[in-house]
Order: sequence, then structure tokens, then C-alpha cells
Amino acid sequence: MNSVITDKALLESIRNTVNPNGKIKQILTETGLDWTVLQKPVQDPYIAVDNALINYRSDTNGFLGIVSNSHYRPVDNLEAFEFIDYLKDFSIETAGEMNGGKEVFVIGKINNQVEIDKNDYLDEYVSFVHGHNGKRGIQIIISPIRMFCTNQINLMLKHSSFSSSVRHTGDIQKKLSDIRKALNSNYITSLVSELQTLRNKKADIPVDEFLDRLLPVDDIITDRKLNKTMLIKSQIKDLILYKDDNQNYKDTMFGYLNGVADYISHKKVQMRSIDSAKNTFFNVARNNTLLNK
Repeated sequence: MNSVITDKALLESIRNTVNPNGKIKQILTETGLDWTVLQKPVQDPYIAVDNALINYRSDTNGFLGIVSNSHYRPVDNLEAFEFIDYLKDFSIETAGEMNGGKEVFVIGKINNQVEIDKNDYLDEYVSFVHGHNGKRGIQIIISPIRMFCTNQINLMLKHSSFSSSVRHTGDIQKKLSDIRKALNSNYITSLVSELQTLRNKKADIPVDEFLDRLLPVDDIITDRKLNKTMLIKSQIKDLILYKDDNQNYKDTMFGYLNGVADYISHKKVQMRSIDSAKNTFFNVARNNTLLNK
């Protein structure tokens, strides 16, 4: 089974040079993201701001960021994401915003499941994140999700990156070329190889020792932080030892990884709102420190 979309398949998926269906426009309208970016001068008598402009959104007048007047051009959400309509092998799952619209995202799935074990698959989700503060272009984040337990498993690999970016430009073909390079990277191939190695590797330390190394405590830790750390250890240990979807891997390093990934991906005690769920998703998608440790 192919673990990444081949260059030939990607070229086939973007062969049309006209917008096939305008679906992204419909998605942005339905999710309230069809607002535009407006600008006005910074007016502050105490700060020298001759070369700065304020970005704000047209629907709420909400503040988006301060940018340079000399080289920054605002890019509306539709212009930023219109290339997605040309990705025929890509299914849009959701769209939304973070931090009052300072960042806007579209998340979808590439129609190509990857088998990591018998009846155990990764789905290759891709997030496109567009910011309005002048700091970055459009960030592309590959987010492999183990479908049996809906765990995100983004790991920092030595020879492959799960994230890249494309510049704000009106050139659709240039964007598609950059995206082709990102999606045709060897990240998924490398990740699957790493997971299969961990799946076949017996745990060489007991789970309690593993958790002590993962979440060490020292003599100067506060009682509050100690209690929180002990609770996290207890929750991860339960996931490693008793979660149904981890039983085949309980005594392996992959089982340890899955316990941590499950805890980070879900964190049920903290999922009090849609915003917290989005933040958790992108915390893992953009590389979670605990998971990599």
C-alpha cells in the first residue's frame, strides 16, 4: 500500500486549471470565515508608527495584527485557501478560526489510508493555517491520526518534516507546486517505519520507570505541581495498561507511545469548549513537546 501520494497522482489531482466547484467558498461562508481583511493607520501619540498598519476583520472590526506598510499585502481567507478546490484527492473535514481570527484553518484528509498493523491504520490529515499578523504565509501541517483510537501521532523525525509553508501569492500553480512538494515528502513513510519498529520492540523498562523519566519531579516542586504530575502519570498509565485499543501493544514501546498520544490527543478533563479542543489539536499537530520526549 502506498504510504504517500505519488507525484504522478498529485499531478493528476491538480490537472484542471480552472476552479472545479468553488467548494472552499461555500465552506468559508458556512463557517463565517468569508470576512475580509481591512487596514487602517496606527494612531498612537506615544509610539513611532509611521510604517505600520493595523489589520482588522470586516465583520466584527476585531484586531488581527500590526503589519508593515512597506511590503505587507493583506490576503483574505478565500484568496488564501482557494487552491484547495484544485486538490481532487483531498476531502475537506472542517474549517475554523483561532484567537479571534488571527489564525484561520482548513483541515482535510487525503484519501489514502496507511496500514501500520493488521486492521490498524493511519489517516493522513492535512491542516492549512493562514495568519493575518504578517509573521507567516500559509502553513501546511501533516497530521497522521491512528484511526482505531483517533490519536494524533506527530513525531519530530530526524530526516523528515511534517510542516512547511507557502508564501502569500495569487499564483495558484505556484502554490500547488509548493503543496505538491510538501505532501510528497517522505514524512508518512518515515513515520510508519518508526511506528512499526516501536510496535515490534518490547518495552525495556517498567511503565512506572518510563513515566518517571517522562515526567520527573524534584525536591523543590510545589505540592500543586506534584499533584498535577502524579495525576497525569496515573492517567497515562491507565491508558497504557487498560485501554482496549492498546492491548495488542501493551508491552511494547509503541504501547507506551500510544498511551502518551492518547492522553495528549484527548485530555478529556480540559475539553470544556470547542476552542480548547482546537487548541489541543493544533498543539499536537504543531509538535507536542511531551509526545516527542
